[in-house]
This record gives sequence, C-alpha cells and structure tokens, in this order.
Amino acid sequence: MDKAGTAEACAPLAGSEQITVATVPAAKQSFCSSVLGWLPLAYREELWHVLRLTGPLLISRILNFLLPFVTTIFCGHLGNAELAGYALASATINVTTTATGCGLALACDTLVSQTFGSKNLKRVGEILQRSILILSLFCLPCWAILINAESILLSMKQAPEVARIAQLYVMAFLPAVPAMFLHYLQVSYLQNQGIILPQMFTAAAANVLNLATNYILLHSLKLGVIGSAMANSLSQISICLLLFIYIRVKKLHVKTWDGWSTSALQEWGSYMKLAIPSTLMVCFEWWIYEIGGFLAGMLGEVDLAAQHVLLEIGSIAYMLRVCVWEMHWVLGTPIEL
Repeated sequence: MDKAGTAEACAPLAGSEQITVATVPAAKQSFCSSVLGWLPLAYREELWHVLRLTGPLLISRILNFLLPFVTTIFCGHLGNAELAGYALASATINVTTTATGCGLALACDTLVSQTFGSKNLKRVGEILQRSILILSLFCLPCWAILINAESILLSMKQAPEVARIAQLYVMAFLPAVPAMFLHYLQVSYLQNQGIILPQMFTAAAANVLNLATNYILLHSLKLGVIGSAMANSLSQISICLLLFIYIRVKKLHVKTWDGWSTSALQEWGSYMKLAIPSTLMVCFEWWIYEIGGFLAGMLGEVDLAAQHVLLEIGSIAYMLRVCVWEMHWVLGTPIEL
C-alpha cells in the first residue's frame, strides 16, 4: 500500500483527486524522513547493514531451533515414557556432544574472522582443515560416552524404562554426530566471510525433511522413538550435505580453499588454547539448562516430559540472544549503540 500511494502521489492527476491522494502519502513521507533524519547518516548505514545480515541469520536460527522442537511434538504424541526418554536422550547429547562440539568450533570462529579480516584468504582454508580434523577426532570420545548412556543415566537414579528408551534414541543418533560438528564449521566458515543466506536455505530444506521423515517413520511405519531419532539424524546429515553442495555449486570456497595441506596438522596447540576456554564457557552455560532435566528425571516421567517441553519453549526465546551474539562474529566488532 505504501509503495502504491507513493507512486500515485508522483503521478499528475487533475482536480480534487490529486489533492486527496497526494496529501496522505506526503504526510507519511514527511514522518518517515523526520524519523530517519533523527539518526546520523553513519548510524543509518550501520543499522541497515546490521539488519540486512541479521534478517537471514535470525531466520536460520529459528529454523535450526525448530528441528528439536518438532521432534518434541512428535515424541509427545507417543506417550509420557517416550517423551521422557527423548528428553533424557536430548539432554545427554547436548551435555556430552552438542555443547562441547559447539565450543570447539568457536575457536574456528575466532581464527577465521581474524584471518579473513587480514585478507590472508588461503590461510582461512587451512584453519578450516585443522578444525575439521580436530572435531572429527573429538567424535570418538563423544561416541564412547553416548554408547554407554544407559549405564550413566541409571547411575544418576533415572527410571530404568526411560533410560532404556533414551539409549535407543542415542544409538540411532550416533551417525549424525560428525555431520553436526561439520555443520558448525561450515556455518562458522561462511558467517565470518559475511555469507549468511546459504545456511538459511539449507535449514529450511532440513526442516521440511525433518517434518516429513518424522511423520513417515512415526505414523506410517510405527517405529516409535527410534524412528524419531532416525529422522533427527537424517536431518542433521542432510543440512550438512546440502550446505556442502551449495558451497561447491556456488564456488564459495574458491578464494579461500587451496586443497588439503599438511599445514592442517600444525598449530594444534594454539587452536586448543582458544578452543578449551570457549568450550568450557559454552558447556557451563548449556549445563545449567540441561541439569534440570536430569533432576526432573528423578521425580518421574511426567515431570521430566513437562520440564523438557518448557525447556524447548525457553530455547526459542534464548535464540534471540544467540542471534545478536553471533552478529558480533559476523561483523567482527561489537555493534555500536
């Protein structure tokens, strides 16, 4: 409507119609110009730059948070025990795998942003290779913990049936761990170059796949919690593969990737000096959220299921802060206010 009104105001009309149509848009234009004029030109340019980057980033964050939210909805229709089992499995995966992998990938964030800012583009590829090797090796201890999830949960006084269901879910999720870690690095690699749209497109496609596979595996094939875990695992793998294909097809890697190099085997110490503190920072923050799930599991299935639903809803609100925090890495400097 605003665009149509502006176009009509610029068109030469005769009689009273010209006065009627032109007066309202002129008032609107005067109001908009006065509001924009209140900000200095430099602030307006920076605001536009931030919003242009934040929009796709915010959408991609929402889409990524929708993946476990949709899984929670489908598992909730299976029963209290199944939802409680998924809640314990999700908490176990987040505490032992997701949080630590995300923290390790933050070192790649720091190094890539610094190196890309200094225009040393080929070194960006070397940092990415080093990150891939380190996070791939880190999959091994994560798998070792996840394989023994049931024993760990039973030692924490969780209900045997819920712990058994959680173990089934975790075992079906194991193939997704490397894909999840690689996706963290892909996002870091692109975001720190100011490339945001690809992750939004792939996250949207992964959500469609997650919804379809959950429906087919749970309702059509009646696979229960294992089917939900398979759907989640397929979604994690697909979002990684789709983003990799997008990067290759659009040749987003050409300027920074010069093939695999032995340099990726060097400077692991400097990488870990950044990775360990960032991992502890993310883990402590994440564990505060997830520890409530383990405590609720001691009370019963219903309490654990309700606590997990509440946690998923809270995660959507938390996503907004994560988006602003990630903008610091995208822009390379804090946003000036």
